[in-house]
This record gives sequence, C-alpha cells and structure tokens, in this order.
Amino acid sequence: MVETLKKSRLITSAASCCVILCFVCLCLCNAAEEDSCSTPCTNITVLAPAGPPGPKGAMGPRGLRGRWGIHQQADRSKSRPGPAGEKGARGARGKKGDPGAAGSPGVKGQKGEPGSAGAKGERGQPGMPCTEGSNCNTVSDTVPGASFVAFSATLRVRILNAPENTIVTFDIVHTNVGNAYNKTTGKFAPQVSGYYMLTYTGMTTSVVGSAYWSRLKKNGEEIVSLYDRSNGDHISSCNSAILQLQPGDEVWVELDGRSSMWSDPGGYVSFSGFLIHPD
Repeated sequence: MVETLKKSRLITSAASCCVILCFVCLCLCNAAEEDSCSTPCTNITVLAPAGPPGPKGAMGPRGLRGRWGIHQQADRSKSRPGPAGEKGARGARGKKGDPGAAGSPGVKGQKGEPGSAGAKGERGQPGMPCTEGSNCNTVSDTVPGASFVAFSATLRVRILNAPENTIVTFDIVHTNVGNAYNKTTGKFAPQVSGYYMLTYTGMTTSVVGSAYWSRLKKNGEEIVSLYDRSNGDHISSCNSAILQLQPGDEVWVELDGRSSMWSDPGGYVSFSGFLIHPD
C-alpha cells in the first residue's frame, strides 16, 4: 500500500513539472518572435489535484514538566510568602553559681537543774460513807484505784405461787465488789459503764405440775428468760447475757404470776455478774 502511494505521488509531481515547463517554453518562444515582450511574463502556478492523505506520524517525545514556581510567578495577583529567616544562635549557658555556705548548728545548751519540790497540798475532806445498793458512789470510792465490778448472790427461801411481776430478791450476798447489787431491791445498778456478763439460775419444786416463768430484765425490758415444769423432781436451769450498762441502768430477775421456785441456804437459785470491759 505504501509503495503504491509513493508511485502515485511521483507521477503527479512529474505531470505538474511538465505542464510548468510547457508554459515557460511557450512564453520564451513568443518573446523571440516579437523581439521583446510588451508585457512581462506572468508566473502561472497550476495546482494539481491533492493526492490521498498520508499516514499519521509517530508521537513526538514528551516535553519537560513545567515548574510550579514559574506558574506562581505568572499569577501576580497572588502573594508568595517570603523566605524563612535564619534561626538565631542560642546564647551561651551561664555558669553555675557557687553553693552558699551551710550554717553550723548552734551549741546545745546545758541541762538545767531540777526545780525545788512544791509545797504539800492540804488534806481533802473525808468521803461520805457508802450504803449498800445503787446509792453508793463509784467503785473508786469503795475500792481505791479499782475499775472492776462483780457480785454474786443467792436466794435463801423458796417462792410459791408468786404474784405477777415479782422481783426476786437474792438475799445472801457472797460478792459485791463496787457495791452495785442491792439485796433489798434485788437490782444490780453499776456506776462503771461497760460490758457486763450476767447469769441467773432457777429450780422447780418437787410438786408435779408446778412451774416457774422467769426473765432477766434491763430497765424493764426483757432480755432472756427461763421456764421449767416439775415432773415430781427438782429441775434446775440457767441463762445468761452480755449487756452494755451505764450509770443509772438497772438489771433484775422477775417472775410471772403463779410461779414457784425452790431454794434454801444451800443456794440453788442464784444471780451474779461482773464487768468484762469498761467503756
């Protein structure tokens, strides 16, 4: 195909040249006949018909990439930041100061001599005598330097068909440190506040069917109770409680109505207590 196109172009070019040469020769002949041409010869260009289009040429090499700075300079409406200034040099570090002189501790003074003994105080007034029961003063009045309370008492006689809310008066007092138990009222009222261990016992008569209902009370409040019913023999029982008591509190043993308890000087029925730990 390419060779055909080349031959066609050569033929066309040769034809064009022949036509041009013909016109030139004709002009020269006319000039020779007339000796001179009245008018100058005019160059006539005869255009031959265009040949078929040639093939597309190969793509040329890619041009160099433009620099952003050139475009930035072309756009004069936009301002550009100036170049960054140079960083200043860091100043030299100062010299370390000399440490101050440490102060020396002062000299310890000499120990002073003991002072003279003070004058002896006057003797206090004698204390008031303490009676049994809750009207006594504190333990320190009856037992100097003591902070301990303890008592133990037993019932001397039996109780038969007791009235309602009968307070048992344990009339044989074996121990009464602090004089907190009153055998007349049957109540324990310590003057030292703290925690107390309290225990009481009971025993039925030998009469079949006889019984007793007893309870330990603190300021009228029921704490623990006992109940026993006789089957023809004496039956003993006991109960205990740990209570926190303060001056003014009272603890006692109380019987319900128609209760019967057996006791004698042997101490079958008892009531006792002691201070575990003071407040």
